[in-house]
Amino acid sequence: MTKTHERFTWLWSWLQTHWVGIAIYGGTLLLAAGIRFSIYDRFLPYIDYSDEVVYVAMADHVRGLSDQTGLIELYGTLAPLYITFVQGALTIYDALKPHDWHLPAEYFSVLRLINATLSVVTVLLLVDTGRQLAGWLAGALAGFVWAVSPHLTEHDILALPDAPLFFLGALMLWATLRAWQARSYGWLFVSLLAGIAMIYVKIWIVTAVLPFLLVAAVFFWRDRWQAWRWWAVYALVAGAGALGMLLQFDNLAISRASRSEIENLWDMGRIANNALHLFIPLLTNRASSWQLGVAGLVVGALAWGVARWRGLPRVPLAVLGVFAAYVLVSLPLSSFVSYVNIGSLWKIRHILPFSLAALLLWAAAWQQVAWTAQGLLRGRVRLVLPPLAFVLAIAPAAGWYAEQNALFVRKFAQPHVINRVTEWADVNLPIEGDSLVMMPSPGLTDSLWNRYWGAYDGSRPREWWNERIEMIYASSPQEYVARNIRYLILSSETIAYGESQASTTHDEFLARGDWQLVKTFAPVEGVYHGGNFMYNTEGTTVYVYRFGAFDLPLDALWGEQLRLVGIDWNGATHAAGDTLTLRFFWRRENAPSANYSVFVHLYPADRDDVLAQADGAPSQPQRPTLTWDDPDELYISEPFVLTLPSDLPSGDYRLAVGVYDYTTFARLTLPDGADYLSLPLTIR
Repeated sequence: MTKTHERFTWLWSWLQTHWVGIAIYGGTLLLAAGIRFSIYDRFLPYIDYSDEVVYVAMADHVRGLSDQTGLIELYGTLAPLYITFVQGALTIYDALKPHDWHLPAEYFSVLRLINATLSVVTVLLLVDTGRQLAGWLAGALAGFVWAVSPHLTEHDILALPDAPLFFLGALMLWATLRAWQARSYGWLFVSLLAGIAMIYVKIWIVTAVLPFLLVAAVFFWRDRWQAWRWWAVYALVAGAGALGMLLQFDNLAISRASRSEIENLWDMGRIANNALHLFIPLLTNRASSWQLGVAGLVVGALAWGVARWRGLPRVPLAVLGVFAAYVLVSLPLSSFVSYVNIGSLWKIRHILPFSLAALLLWAAAWQQVAWTAQGLLRGRVRLVLPPLAFVLAIAPAAGWYAEQNALFVRKFAQPHVINRVTEWADVNLPIEGDSLVMMPSPGLTDSLWNRYWGAYDGSRPREWWNERIEMIYASSPQEYVARNIRYLILSSETIAYGESQASTTHDEFLARGDWQLVKTFAPVEGVYHGGNFMYNTEGTTVYVYRFGAFDLPLDALWGEQLRLVGIDWNGATHAAGDTLTLRFFWRRENAPSANYSVFVHLYPADRDDVLAQADGAPSQPQRPTLTWDDPDELYISEPFVLTLPSDLPSGDYRLAVGVYDYTTFARLTLPDGADYLSLPLTIR
């Protein structure tokens, strides 16, 4: 037998022995990675979850790349570990990136990719913890639910502390179990480090060291001071961690907690709310998560009692007790932040560090059900009991999980409405001198061109002005024109909020002055979904308005295709040598049949002799008329500049404005047959 054959035989034997484990680890890995890496770049460069920006901005403050003093005064110094993590990740990325410029959207992409990876590792840790705690069924259930629960797949890829926190929580539970089973002080040390790291990521999770303390107490009861070196290390590390937190406590956000927030710690309503959401990963559209979680625990407890009575295999209670104590003690503490949970189910992520342990308890309960059933039955039916228990456990949620995750992949592959607005504006919205763009707050568009808070990465930065929508509704369009604010970017959710806060409606506001609706951006059909916890701003309609009437309103239709609705210009009376500036505003009547250009000729009053001329695109140069696909859009040109001859005699003249196909020079005609529009001009 050759060595190659021996190796193949050994490998085949190993695969036959371990195929169940390979299938479970591999299956959960593929599920977790496939979903997360498909959606981690959701809507970039737009940031649809503003909390992400806080951490990147603070990390850049530490790195000396921006001044975020105001942000720090608002939030306080957040728990330092995630800020340090972001700082390190972005510093490494800056050293490796192939260009010198600074694009926040790239940073968010890198951090999300890291978090997606940590989330996948969390799933694998849960599989292994469940396996060691009770068996392969428990590992498969815990890993599967965490891998595909829509609440997790939608949010734990964001550039937030959540994914690192869940990873550290899974590592802490895994190391605690390893320490207990192997009677290992080394693994117990890992549990302590992971628990302290959790506190440094989310300050209020001080119970993260409770599993370490419980197992350490058992070890000390057993060994007393025989492992004094380990006790010294534990004391040194725990003391250093506590001292580090105390030294910066005055700057931490938690130190600013109000008395009412602190009183939440013993608010039974909030504690009960969090208890009902401990099994939030099991949430479906048909049953509450707590019902599925409690049902599993009750059935498992009954199965454990039957197994004890019949002398059948049982899940060990010691570590289950440690995990259960961690969950129960953490519940009152979690009520400190539950004020953001009760009304917003998608923010229940604050409960998820404890849900890791609750999920393992639920999975172990189903393992006990399978063991007890196997002990009571005989024959080959025993072989199908673990997979049958798996199917029964996930049956209420599996279909909904698949539906929601498929929706996420489709939804996040679409451009966010804000991406469409900024891409359109980069090409079509002119920068009219030093005029400002109004972006009302609060709302989806209030950080549209802010490279940090909107992650705008376009090539045409704009000056903008933020103002509360209530103040805008209390004003008139003319007031904003006087302040040199020419455009308003407004979303439907901001309109709804403004109408709820002000005494006027949006239509009443529009009726106060002259407006032009420039563009409407509707949600992508079939993408918006009003689920229980999905962040729904991508379902908003966005409107672009232009303040003020045209200097010269018109209604001139060329060739049944292009309708000139107005001109802005610097007057109909000039002196010789002056510069005449015109901006044209168009609507599309029918689909253009060619790419057209516009000419502006200066004629004497009595003949068509060209004294001066300017030619250009009807709208922005990047938008030839064959691309005019929206009949409701207002197409705006760049300024046409016509320099009047310096020796031009005073008197009456005409401006001739016409449209022609620049490939054939054939002109379009007006309804009366003329091939240009005549505008009077006086030279004084």
